[in-house]
Amino acid sequence: MLRKVNARKEYSDGFVDYLKEIKGVEVAIFVREIGEGRHKVSMRSRGNIDVARILSRFGGGGHTNAAGCVMEGDLEDVKERILEAVTI
Repeated sequence: MLRKVNARKEYSDGFVDYLKEIKGVEVAIFVREIGEGRHKVSMRSRGNIDVARILSRFGGGGHTNAAGCVMEGDLEDVKERILEAVTI
């Protein structure tokens, strides 16, 4: 997506934090392609939702309310796996 609009990756840094500030959002997820079939996943949460635990399933880590990981696969596959993990 960034390539399509001629943007640099730096433009998306921290974007997930803005998503978390939307009223009613408890878990914010941002996925960015970092290479062919590789995606950087960033998650932020409010309260007791432990996103580090969620992303540890995919080799990621962080803190209770802020975590990240790198996942392999096409975007739809990555999205599906993340959403499944969040809803469990």
